[in-house]
Amino acid sequence: MSQYEVIANQPLATGIFSMVVRAAGDLPAVLPGQFGHIKVPGSDALLLRRPISFNRVDREARTLEMVYQVKGEGTQRLSTLQPGAAIDMLAPLGRPFAVEPRVRKAAIVGGGIGAAPLMMLLEAHPTLPSTPSSASAAGNSPINWRSFRPFPGGSFSAPTTARW
Repeated sequence: MSQYEVIANQPLATGIFSMVVRAAGDLPAVLPGQFGHIKVPGSDALLLRRPISFNRVDREARTLEMVYQVKGEGTQRLSTLQPGAAIDMLAPLGRPFAVEPRVRKAAIVGGGIGAAPLMMLLEAHPTLPSTPSSASAAGNSPINWRSFRPFPGGSFSAPTTARW
């Protein structure tokens, strides 16, 4: 079990939040596709940890960003955490995405909250050329997750992202 400090926890869209946490000590080696199991603070009734995928890692700052959707009491409580709060998280867990070094072209497709961990995958492989629809105006960097917006009707879905 590791302790992390909440640095930021802010809404991106209705029911969608971005939480940035800082490791108390060394940041473990986190790879694209992995996740953390967060113990919901302040409730003994919520025994099960919440699995949340990592969206970004900043190794120098020892921070992890997670984008999550409020679906029940556990994630509702997570959405109320303020900067400075401490969380208990088991991380990293899960099998990371695998991209062989010889891959030169890839189509990365995701929708809804399932698109969140794909950002880290795209950032880990910057040598793959980008199409204008998946790159920022600055060049070969992928879309910033914060630019995603809910579709009419309130449902949240990230646009399809393709890199060629």
